[in-house]
Amino acid sequence: MLAAFSRKKEEDMAAARSTASNMKRCLRLVDLVCIGVGATLGIGAYQLTGEVASLKSGPGVVLAYVFAAIGSVFSGICYAELGCRVPKAGSGYAFLYATIGELPAFCIGWLLLQSYIVGASAIAVSMTIYLNEISNGWVNKHFLSVPLQECTTGECTIRENVDFMSCLLIFFLGGLLCSGVKEMASINKILLFVNMCTLLTIIGSSFSGMDFSNWDLM
Repeated sequence: MLAAFSRKKEEDMAAARSTASNMKRCLRLVDLVCIGVGATLGIGAYQLTGEVASLKSGPGVVLAYVFAAIGSVFSGICYAELGCRVPKAGSGYAFLYATIGELPAFCIGWLLLQSYIVGASAIAVSMTIYLNEISNGWVNKHFLSVPLQECTTGECTIRENVDFMSCLLIFFLGGLLCSGVKEMASINKILLFVNMCTLLTIIGSSFSGMDFSNWDLM
């Protein structure tokens, strides 16, 4: 049984060395870069950054982003190394299954699933907050009207009401993903362009409110 935990998927390694593939490669370098930037620069950047800067990091939020960038660089280098050793489309699950063994791949597979669930939930909740602000409370009134059972012991950290709007957003985005990789890449580029224009507008408009006297250390 212990040998089963460390066994590797040798047939995938042999198939990975072959250049033949039935999958059509429709994504270009620009599409891949836009997908990576879009995954990094999401809705949470507008809400989480302000909360962290105002309540926790303060001016040190710049260093927090630097440390996060360094970690992202190391993560990208690891994926590049694994992609060279196992030249096959896949995530951390496929790479670990082909290089280390079945047990680490099993563990990382569930961790990836958990990270996707938490990430999608956080983004959907952030989108719900924005839609509620834009609609002047209409979303909370119609989609967050079912209360959850109150916690009787300890501190309650879950939401007070069932968030149906977040569920609808997740199903909607899932439907877009099912429409096709090429179509979703085109939609991602459009949304990324709007996102970048929004960020540049926010940065440009903030220069008028900057007080350079605060930059003086003396």
